[in-house]
Amino acid sequence: MVFRKRAMLLVLYVGMLYLFIPYGRQVVLFLRERNLLRFAVAVSTVLVLLAIGRALYLHSQASRARVVLTTAGIGAFYFLLFYFVDRPEERLHFVQYGLLAPLTVYVFSAKFKGPRLFIVSVVIALILAAGDETIQYFTPTRVFEWQDMHYNLAAVMLGMSFLKIAQRILNWTWSSENLDEKT
Repeated sequence: MVFRKRAMLLVLYVGMLYLFIPYGRQVVLFLRERNLLRFAVAVSTVLVLLAIGRALYLHSQASRARVVLTTAGIGAFYFLLFYFVDRPEERLHFVQYGLLAPLTVYVFSAKFKGPRLFIVSVVIALILAAGDETIQYFTPTRVFEWQDMHYNLAAVMLGMSFLKIAQRILNWTWSSENLDEKT
């Protein structure tokens, strides 16, 4: 039952990403025309970081200061990464699929433990990230781009890496028991 509830979160999140595909270009153009695209990407990144910080705080035994520093470190790396990615719409790949990584771990922690959990989560997240560009190939208003596929896959791997780093720094694991007790 726990797995089914968590899986619904993943289905809803990926469903929103996939359903948005036909409209993505229009939204980007709308925001770009009003000089709001960079702001929108920054705000979405900050919101994701706040959600990650909150989840880390709720599900770890670490002090608030350690959680804040860990989240700030992840955020600093993301904003540094954004410096090297020219187009704001490309930055969104790192936000969307970076968040997909810990979400898949959360979902599959109800079924798997240890290294198996990480491997299954990585494979599922990579398949879902590749699905985005595959759907764009069949969408008349969108274009399949290998560069976007690479961004999606890199974002998943980056998200997984940050998750592993946070687990080490905060001495924390995602077991079904400690997640479901605190939420």
